[in-house]
Amino acid sequence: MKERLLSWGTLLCLIVLTTLVLIHALAVFPGVEAMRWFFRTTATVISRLDAPAWAQAITAALAIVAASAAVVWQQRKQADAGRQDEIRKLKILASGLFNCRIVIEYLETQISLAGVPADRELADLRSHLDALERIPPFDYPSWPAFHAIQAAAEAYKPLEPQILQTSRTLSQRAWDAREKHLARANRVFLEAERLVAESILELKGELQQVRCVLADGHIVYSYGHPQQPKN
Repeated sequence: MKERLLSWGTLLCLIVLTTLVLIHALAVFPGVEAMRWFFRTTATVISRLDAPAWAQAITAALAIVAASAAVVWQQRKQADAGRQDEIRKLKILASGLFNCRIVIEYLETQISLAGVPADRELADLRSHLDALERIPPFDYPSWPAFHAIQAAAEAYKPLEPQILQTSRTLSQRAWDAREKHLARANRVFLEAERLVAESILELKGELQQVRCVLADGHIVYSYGHPQQPKN
């Protein structure tokens, strides 16, 4: 009788070992070349086995299933990495909008007298907003976030000169008008921040819980913060 080259226990061990080697190879060298190497190696091992044809067929099928599972795992790993990168970018956008809102709330709470210019503060706000607008459209992680920032920029543009003008005018009427413009600007940036936060949640990310304490003790909370006042 022809001597068996490998026992069934050894064959099973070879299948497990080959699968582990495949997973490691795909983790280090993902792609078509790794798959070709695996199938060539598997075919060589199977061809040298002194086993029935049906056993070789089952071994080959198990190897293919293992290879497919490893590819699916690799794809899921890459997809999760892409999702985490999108979440990171969205959080950067949310931080930029939050910085804009901090300036607005500073002007609402810190400057208590009309006739006090707000040029420096609005220049800071404009720098944050310009940085967001300079991001190319296709670099945005989501279209809702892109439209939210573009809409906020368009809505704020006509408010900026009105806030500047009313801040320089010493009268009750100018003071009331300035308060109205600031409140509207605050709503504009808060709405944009909300839309970006929704994009983060859609990707199953966690919202940033940030707060900024102003000089007079007033606290500005990022959107979604548990202590954020309900409007």
